[in-house]
Amino acid sequence: MSTRRPCRTTAALAVMVLGTLGVVGSPAKPATAHGRDRDRDRGQGQGQGQGNGEPRVVAIKRRTVVIVRRVESISGDVRTEETPKQVQVTLAADVLFAFDRADLPPETAARIAEVANEIEHRAKGPVAIVGHTDAKGSAAYNADLSLRRATAVRDALAAKAPGHRFTVAGKGATEPVAPNQKEDGSDDPAGRARNRRVTITYARRA
Repeated sequence: MSTRRPCRTTAALAVMVLGTLGVVGSPAKPATAHGRDRDRDRGQGQGQGQGNGEPRVVAIKRRTVVIVRRVESISGDVRTEETPKQVQVTLAADVLFAFDRADLPPETAARIAEVANEIEHRAKGPVAIVGHTDAKGSAAYNADLSLRRATAVRDALAAKAPGHRFTVAGKGATEPVAPNQKEDGSDDPAGRARNRRVTITYARRA
């Protein structure tokens, strides 16, 4: 008599623990041959793609997020964009050059010196200088003007950062960053002013 009570208590505790874990449920029915076959077929279908005997491949998509840091002067004449690997400085052409000119006036010396100092301390490899214009004038004229302006900036920077290699290019109006015209077809002076620019791009040192 005394040996049966501990057995019932132990069994009850086991049921409580298993029930907490979600194991205990309604009593299982004896498996039949038909049920075993159905369960076996279901297990094979879950382990294979569409039940055709081939493994199922799940594609995992990876997304890369690039952090871009943008700094713009209050006047908007200098804009810098930085990624972990690259720096691009955009200088407004209207601040650097007089209308239809490609020579740098003396008052631009301080701004050029700032850019040259950044290149000296941060640039790795060649520095690409590209000139851009708005859409006024012919394509050939704009290409030539943008190239002459890029060359002027290159010469000024090379004099202050002689240890670096520079490349120049003139894109004319082929790569606008703003509309040259408004939606109604009228002139957009603000958009054209943004398009007149010189960009300076270089890889960052590690």
